[in-house]
Amino acid sequence: MLHLVHASRYHWSFVGTAENFAVGDWQISRVYATLSQPHLALHFAKSALEIMQKSNLSGILHTGYEGMARAYAIGKDYESARNYIKKALEQLDNAVGLDDEDKRIYLDQIRETEELIGQ
Repeated sequence: MLHLVHASRYHWSFVGTAENFAVGDWQISRVYATLSQPHLALHFAKSALEIMQKSNLSGILHTGYEGMARAYAIGKDYESARNYIKKALEQLDNAVGLDDEDKRIYLDQIRETEELIGQ
């Protein structure tokens, strides 16, 4: 999986948009979190969030915050993780253009991250 997400992100670096870059970095962060690599998870989560913010990608900003929370949770920085969970939930509440199913999927990801920090 690690090789696949890096290959995917590499591909998008040639033909993608800012959203593709942000999602790619978020996916890489997620895999590193799964592999219990907090430093690398945080590196790619920060990159994803930065791209989302600089490119005004408010429709997916909640995923950036969730990625940061997950990376911090894996690194056992639970205070920072909780702060980003709060931001993710606020952003998801204000998200425009998401149907109920998409909101549920994103909320499930946030809840899964909350479980990592014991909320």
